[in-house]
Amino acid sequence: MQLLVSEYDDLRARKPTSSPARTKAMNEIVAKMRALSLAARPALRQFMSGYSPGDRLAAVCILQVVPEFGFFNWLVERIKNEDQPFILFHSAVAILSLVQTGTYSDSAAIRQGINDALQHVKAFKGGVPDRNNIDVLNEALSKLT
Repeated sequence: MQLLVSEYDDLRARKPTSSPARTKAMNEIVAKMRALSLAARPALRQFMSGYSPGDRLAAVCILQVVPEFGFFNWLVERIKNEDQPFILFHSAVAILSLVQTGTYSDSAAIRQGINDALQHVKAFKGGVPDRNNIDVLNEALSKLT
């Protein structure tokens, strides 16, 4: 997983401007991270507290594959504080994965967290809010029991 973290961070450094080719390469890294997520689960907290965007992406990918209610607030904070749209989107996907498990204990807290994340995305001042993030978060809300 650490090699993929470095690969992601290097890709962002080599290609700082968003492009379809860069996004495709990033998605390929995410697919590899997901494939390693079960094996990397013991290092989740290390990735969560890492300084690089790649570390945070690795943590998000682990939580997409192994959703855990205890890390829900951390995912919401990624949406509120992350400056990387790619990581923000994958955090929304991880939230959807958590909701789909139905293993959370407090649906009211989940609903409130998702609504907070939605408000943050919709209030984006740097242009048009990302429709994909809004759609994923709305889908998560619709699946809450």
